[in-house]
Amino acid sequence: MEDEAAIGAGEAVADLLDAIYAAATDLSRWEEIAARTTRGFGGPCSIYLRPDAAPDATQLLASALDPDFRRSHDDDYARKNLWIIRDRGGESAIRNGDDVVEGEDLERSEYFGDWLEPQGLRHGVTCGVRAMRSGNLNYAVLRGGRRGPFGAGDHALLGRLLPHVQQAFAIGERLEMSELGAGATMASVERL
Repeated sequence: MEDEAAIGAGEAVADLLDAIYAAATDLSRWEEIAARTTRGFGGPCSIYLRPDAAPDATQLLASALDPDFRRSHDDDYARKNLWIIRDRGGESAIRNGDDVVEGEDLERSEYFGDWLEPQGLRHGVTCGVRAMRSGNLNYAVLRGGRRGPFGAGDHALLGRLLPHVQQAFAIGERLEMSELGAGATMASVERL
């Protein structure tokens, strides 16, 4: 599988998985994960929170996008991103942007003309990482038109990484809850 070879095999995959689990305790490490997986998929990766009540308020939590385009996405283009606005996929479902929005509709949109195309991007794939109280945490990859839509090999690779990303977020959430509980216990003990 060519995409898997781009991420690497053996030790490189093990190192990536180690980095994913290290991110469970250090949220800043998700930027590293986005950068490393970008090389494997041939385009920038992002982790984003998509609120159920307001998908147009989506925020990128970690991303390998150019910083100016990242800011413009959060400030303006999230509400114009047809893939996010029209997506109805759930946790774990891997879906291509073309399955959510037809190519012609996308190419006529302001999101495509002013945000995707200037970056040389055309195709996207996303999957749900974790359902949360207020929305869904998602993992997405974008890439240019010359490379073509994401195929079965890309989906297989994303499917291999997804359970580890999901588990790392679950571990991080449990650790955070544990720390909150420990803090409350210490405050109670100090009051005695």
